[in-house]
Amino acid sequence: MFKLQAFFRALFCVGIALLTTGAAPSFAATVIGRVDSLVSPAFLDRNGLTVPVAAGVELFAGDRLRNGPGARLLMVLGEGSAVRIGENATFEVTQAERKGGVFNAALAVVEGAFRFTTSALAKRQPRDVRISVARNATIGIRGTDL
Repeated sequence: MFKLQAFFRALFCVGIALLTTGAAPSFAATVIGRVDSLVSPAFLDRNGLTVPVAAGVELFAGDRLRNGPGARLLMVLGEGSAVRIGENATFEVTQAERKGGVFNAALAVVEGAFRFTTSALAKRQPRDVRISVARNATIGIRGTDL
């Protein structure tokens, strides 16, 4: 039993090392944001690899986040907005770039619940954030909370 736990711990460490170094997109790729906090189980799919998510992991175009039962995840975008992803949710970053000082991002909610909230600081930075949902969305407009 102890050897099995040590194996999974080592596998987790290798996965995190790959995500933060060699398996990340090229150096020219734009970081869309980072995972700020989470309640496990949550996973990151990148470049054909799937690893458990850890706080502090940077996110790039092409990344897919998947939350399991009871999981929660808070992602902070590069311009200051926050994205909260609920349990049993799948979320994709389809585009991330900065062009002429404008933060551009395209996000897709494949399934599950999410919440997108801008902050006062984020309002000062030009941005173009597009969010697509697979099914239905309920939107309440009170300032800048979706």
